[in-house]
Amino acid sequence: MRESATSRPGRLRATLPGVGLASVLWAANAGAATLSNDVFQAEIGDNGELSSLALTGDAFPTNYVLNAANAPGQDTADHEWAGELMFSYRLGSGAFQQALTQSSADVRKVQSTATSVTVTYENSTNAKGIKNFRVVETYSLDAGTLSWQIALTNTSSQTIEFGDVGLPLPFNEYWDQDNDVIYETRAIYHSFTGQNGSYLPIQRPSGVGPFLLLVPDPTTGAGFEYMDN
Repeated sequence: MRESATSRPGRLRATLPGVGLASVLWAANAGAATLSNDVFQAEIGDNGELSSLALTGDAFPTNYVLNAANAPGQDTADHEWAGELMFSYRLGSGAFQQALTQSSADVRKVQSTATSVTVTYENSTNAKGIKNFRVVETYSLDAGTLSWQIALTNTSSQTIEFGDVGLPLPFNEYWDQDNDVIYETRAIYHSFTGQNGSYLPIQRPSGVGPFLLLVPDPTTGAGFEYMDN
């Protein structure tokens, strides 16, 4: 199942209230970047996607997002994993057109520092690639939160209007296993869509905590506008 939400550009944060932050380590891992501290274990994959999101010291080994390993049936040419973005935009008064980071592998640049990973797209030559604007995604750990920042820059000589900025959010709701696996290591989520008051709690079906809370960053004015199922 694919879920996508749209938002105004800004930072989104998965938070664990009241949990302290310790050391932060980045390391190369089979073409991906891995962020690790005493709260999160997150991996950014070759597609610039959040391919793994786990909690350090979790009661059960739960990856809270889908990826090609735990959901091979969705590993298709048009995959939209968490962290891949979908845009509808137009230049001037022209027709709206689609642009996907998934279709922009020809220009994808992934850079990492000691505390963050940055994924950049612009000037793709693919039909649905990112062109006429620049996309910069930054994943970082800060004060117990995993921050996901999205910045858009007009690189064309015309005005640009975004009809949608879509954020696929495929959490690990894959049920083709026995009950123990489902209740202990899969995820279920609820959502409230209300601009900058939006929130998505993500937890195990068993109810055993802790759990994740995805919220727009209140310092940016970002917010979800609608949920498209």
